[in-house]
Parts: sequence; structure tokens; C-alpha cells
Amino acid sequence: MDCRQPTPVVENKPMATRRFARAAAKSCCFVKPVSGAYPPVPEPWTVASTAGGVTIPVKSDMRRSDLSKMPSGFSQLSFQRTEFSIPKTPLAPNLMPLHDRPRITHLDTVRGAAVMGILIINSLSFFFPFATLFDPSLPAGQSPLDWMAAVFGEIFVDQKFMGLFSLLFGASFLLFLERIQDRTASLLGLVAWRQLLLFCIGILHSLAWDGDILATYALCTPILLVMRRASTAALFVTGTLMYLMSPMMALLVAPEISVTAFHALDQPHPDWRQIEMLVLYLIVDGQVRALGMMLIGMGLYRSGWLRRPHQGKDLKKAFLLIPTGAAFSGLGLYWMLQQGDQGTARLLGNIPNTLGTPLVTLGFLILLMAWDRSDNSHWVRRLRALGRMALSNYLAQTLLCLTLAALIPESAFSRSGLWLLMILIWGMQLLASSAWL
Repeated sequence: MDCRQPTPVVENKPMATRRFARAAAKSCCFVKPVSGAYPPVPEPWTVASTAGGVTIPVKSDMRRSDLSKMPSGFSQLSFQRTEFSIPKTPLAPNLMPLHDRPRITHLDTVRGAAVMGILIINSLSFFFPFATLFDPSLPAGQSPLDWMAAVFGEIFVDQKFMGLFSLLFGASFLLFLERIQDRTASLLGLVAWRQLLLFCIGILHSLAWDGDILATYALCTPILLVMRRASTAALFVTGTLMYLMSPMMALLVAPEISVTAFHALDQPHPDWRQIEMLVLYLIVDGQVRALGMMLIGMGLYRSGWLRRPHQGKDLKKAFLLIPTGAAFSGLGLYWMLQQGDQGTARLLGNIPNTLGTPLVTLGFLILLMAWDRSDNSHWVRRLRALGRMALSNYLAQTLLCLTLAALIPESAFSRSGLWLLMILIWGMQLLASSAWL
């Protein structure tokens, strides 16, 4: 029901009037007494009911001198000169217009942080050879600062912000379905159209850069639709099993992939059999990891965990989850470096990182949600704005990095030097997103 439209006229009976007054107080609808019952009140006068502490905007036909003629349901009314304001008891979420529903702002904050974090890893593929994504020792001749940047990225960034983005995609997908299911008969058609559009954008994006995730997310949608009515426990179990397929595949594929496969994409005459095997593994691996985190995100939303305020005990969990997950990633990185330049070691060494990623991701999620709820500074508002424009900012990062990579030679960059570039891009996007919204 649109709050901006008058409600139907009710019979001028005390009982019906009282019921109508209570319904109006709950739904914030305009109260329209029986036509001609009372002389008009000039705008912007409103009638305020003391019952429930709710101010009801009224288009009525009465004057202050006619309070004695009020029906029994309106016996406690007084006049106030005020502008329209949201009542203390708003419409039920499934009755509110889509554009009037309050946003879950902390999800925007987390999404903004995820978009910023994804750039840390994506930037490597823009300015360095493909193998750099899997080997922190590349490029050769790194400074100690470059090594610090590489180790930090492997432990706290690689897969983590992608996982965070996937969690939010699953939660946002379920939130979107809840908002439209009572307002359209063509739910599947609307979802199909949105995801087809996302898939097309992803395909076009992948033509410019081979690290696109939009098409991957769009391809996950059919399974999310199938699981939309699943219980919270079913979502968690299915998501966890789907996610664990990633390390299981690494165990199966690792013996068949040599280190040359990681360098083949950068060679003029590559071994296409090795490339096909590696690319197929990476595609399937990214798909199952993303889908698993999406289902877990749907479970977190359905359980209400993503919507409730987080207290001190949750922060304690975050400070336990992040070091535990980081320890897994660190052990895998150490083992991989000890094995040297081996393709098998690169895949097997990535398994602990994959297992530790959900722990670090959940820890980051708790910290970001707590930060959003405890701070409303201009930086938080700008981060929310960046999150609300996540798709535009994600595509803009590709455009900016491709442009800079074409203008600046590869030798001019280092792992640590890329951080200066990323900080510049982050600052531009924070300011631009805030100004746009």
C-alpha cells in the first residue's frame, strides 16, 4: 500500500473508526473521514494521536473548534503544525514501496570494503605476469618492502575479500527476493532479466580483462533460486560442502599441473594442454568457492545474524577468527615457498589458504559491521556510498588500471608501489561515490 495515497472511506461508526485509527497508526496511511463530516483543516496541519505516540498525517475535514464532534476512536487528538515525518511504527517491510524501504546500511559498508579489497589482488594481474598471482616471489628482485606487501596480500587479502563479496551477494540476493516476492507475479522473470543483464556485462568486461567475476556470479543464480526456500541449516551445510570442493579438486588436479602451466599464458608458444587444464581448474574452483560463500551468506541473512547489532562478544570472536584463519594461510604460504618453483606445490600450498579464508572473512565482516554501527563519520558514509555503487566502482577499477597499464611500462611498478596507486584509486572512488549519491 502506498502511504502517499488516501485510504478508502470507512463508515462513520465508533467501532469501525477506532479500528481504522489503530490501523492507520500502524500503517502510516492518510486518514480520510467520511466526506463532508467536518470542515477542512488548512495544510500543513496534521492530527496527532497520543495513543501509541504516533503522528498520523491527515487529510481531514475538521477544524480545531470541532474537536468535540470527534468520533470516539479519535477522542485523544490534538493539532500540530508539522511536516510529514516517518512514524515510530512504520509499514511492514513487505508492504512498503521498494524505494521507501530503509537500507541495511552496514551491508553497504561491508560491500564497499570488499570492492576496495578486491583491487589489491586484481591490480597484480593488470601490471604483472599471470604467474605473479600464485607466486609471491615474483617478480624477481623484490625489495623487503615488496616481500612484505606480497606476504600481507597472500595472508589477509587473497580470496578473503572475494569471499566477503560472495557472502554479500548471497545475502543481497535473498534480501532482493524478499522485497519483490509480494509485489510481482513474475519473480522468476525479473530475477532472470537482472542476472542476464549481469552476465552480459560480465562477458563484455571479460573481453577487456580476463579476471571478471560478474559472469561467474550470474551463473550461480539458478542454484541460489533453487535454494531460496531452504532452511538456514541446509544453506550452511550445502554452502560448506560446496566450498570444500575447492581444496578437494586441488588435491586431484595438482599432480597433473606443472609449473610451466602458470607461465604458459605469458609465453608466445604455450603448452595448450597445460593451459586448458589450469584454466578449467581455475574456472571451476572460482565457481564452487563463490557459490559456497553465497549460500553461507544466504544462511547468515536468513538466520538474522546479518541484521542484528553486534556486541562485544562478537568482536571477541572476530579477534579469534582472523588470527586463526591467517595462521592457516601463513602455513600454506610457508610450505609453498619451501617447495620452490613447482606447480604442484603452488596448488597444494593454496589449500590451507582456502580453508582459512572463511574464518578471516567472517572476522572482517564482524569488524566492519561493528564499525558501521558505532561510527557515522564522513569516512563511513563515503564507504557506504562506494558500496551502494559497487558494480560501477568495480568496472571503473578495471578501466583505470587498464588505462594506466597501457600508459606506464611494467618495469615502473613494484608490489609495494602498487599500494600508492591503489590508495589513489580508493580516494577517487570514495569521493566520487559520495558526491554522486
